Amino acid sequence: MPSPLKPILLPKWVHWTKTFQETALINRGTLDALGYALPMVIFTRNALERKEKIVDRTVTLSSAFLLAPLHALLFYNLFSRGLASKKLMHLPYKALTSNRAFHAGLKELQKTLLQDSRGKLNWAIPKGLLGNNQAVTRIRHKLINNKTHMLMWDTITEALIFTNIGFINNWVSRKTTGKNRFVGEIGVASDKQLDALHQAKGNGEMTKQDEINRHIINSIIAVAVPSAIALGLKNALRNPKKSTLVLNTLRKVAPSFDYKKGIYLGIGSLVVIIGMQMLGYITAARSKYELMERTLQESLANYLFFLGEPTWALLLGRALFSKAQRPMIHSIKSCMNHLSSKGAPPSQINRLASRAAGFYWFSFALTTATLATMLWGKNKLTTRKIQRDLATLKNQTSPNPYTPQTGHPKTLYPPITQRIT
Repeated sequence: MPSPLKPILLPKWVHWTKTFQETALINRGTLDALGYALPMVIFTRNALERKEKIVDRTVTLSSAFLLAPLHALLFYNLFSRGLASKKLMHLPYKALTSNRAFHAGLKELQKTLLQDSRGKLNWAIPKGLLGNNQAVTRIRHKLINNKTHMLMWDTITEALIFTNIGFINNWVSRKTTGKNRFVGEIGVASDKQLDALHQAKGNGEMTKQDEINRHIINSIIAVAVPSAIALGLKNALRNPKKSTLVLNTLRKVAPSFDYKKGIYLGIGSLVVIIGMQMLGYITAARSKYELMERTLQESLANYLFFLGEPTWALLLGRALFSKAQRPMIHSIKSCMNHLSSKGAPPSQINRLASRAAGFYWFSFALTTATLATMLWGKNKLTTRKIQRDLATLKNQTSPNPYTPQTGHPKTLYPPITQRIT
């Protein structure tokens, strides 16, 4: 029977904000474009770096936030074959640990689909799935297999792209300049001075063979890590009574690997993919300055990328709201759940959900501004470091006027024989 429940009809802008907030792939893509890509291009130090950064962000955004949903849809259609309903692929991993959890998950999915569609999708649970027999167990195990296999192949596809973005950047710059040089250095000093600096510090250019070796290692890691996570999840979910540190940890983090709306990567998958990108950037670094800059930039940016809004929400929540009000500002969903559990009327839920939506956009704007400021400061820091090292090198190589000539006693003057004309 179709669910008789009626959804809470939030204001449209709050409803779409809730969808945006819960769909990590979409909101992280927007944050990347506004808070990372745009400032990264604006704050470049020269035309070549600007070209490289445009290529970098174009590949990143198109791969993660345009291509990813397309190949996820392909795998979704492939692995949902033979199921009573494709919507079963929307079930979270926590609903697949037992038949009882499976039944509760089906009913929750029914409510979620109704709420997310604003009452338009009244999905009916397929017949026979609410029993407690071996047939239901087989269906549940089939879903575990299908979902983890989709996760594995989908994440591997993205990871292989992201581990090589740094090398794509290097190729673009090398084709333009003929050198495998970090573009952030260009313009700080002449090529001759930079060559001397790298020679003094022992920073030789990366050879073609070095680059090939790093490509191979990165590709192996990009296949191995998603495979290990997906197959580990499969084992943990199919054997809920097995208790080891690894399996228990995988069960706890499993919800972060759930797809949103069936095809949008969860936050756990994004962590893996962004980790692959950071690995690619670091292994593709062309000098110690780029390695330092990339490590600092990616560490801070990834923290803000994943924890920026929660951090601002926590800080502002403590400053502006009482302890009882804080659960109603961290997310629209937590606000609705908190109020619904207390039996609040729909009018109050709408009002406080609207406040939570506004607070989220404020936190999102602060995270965007923080990312932009970090990128600007990072560029200044690298430039000053190169300038200081150049000044130090110049002082070390310049002749000292107080050093005496060989074979003569220490004196500020030339030998007397040279002074007599």
